[in-house]
Amino acid sequence: MTSDNEELVTFKQKINAIGSKYHTPITLLGLLISVFIFYIFGLTVHEYFHLRIADCFGISGYINFTWFGGVFVSHTIPSEPVSFIIKIAGGLGTAFVMLLLWAYARWTCSKWDLNIEFATAFIGSVHLVYGIFEGLFLESESFTIISVIAMTVVSIVVSVIYFDDILEYVQSVDD
Repeated sequence: MTSDNEELVTFKQKINAIGSKYHTPITLLGLLISVFIFYIFGLTVHEYFHLRIADCFGISGYINFTWFGGVFVSHTIPSEPVSFIIKIAGGLGTAFVMLLLWAYARWTCSKWDLNIEFATAFIGSVHLVYGIFEGLFLESESFTIISVIAMTVVSIVVSVIYFDDILEYVQSVDD
């Protein structure tokens, strides 16, 4: 006859064995979900910055969200300098918000911090690059290809910077 304590220890060992087996895929899934959540958040913040900055210049408009992105649509055509400021506001504003969230994750202690830290660094750097290219090349026919290449490069750079931390995080098993 086993005691309740022994049964509890055996149950915990079984749970730990299951957790060890599925730890890596669950951890990776959590990381991907974090990136997706911050992608949606960043998209919303990006378009909101376009809208608010346009509003500061007396230009009304609205945000139209699509399946993969969003578009700020103004009711009037602003002058060239104002248009440039409105264009870069989305990416730069979002990058700043992500920088603040990254700093929070970087200097607090939580088991979710790497998820938040990597997601905000990844999404924030993409928005920074996109914001710059949006301001400089939006009217250009080559905007899409140039911005996609630049965003891909910055995504790879951030991923390489965080690779060792992510690998260690995924391979660690909580006690």
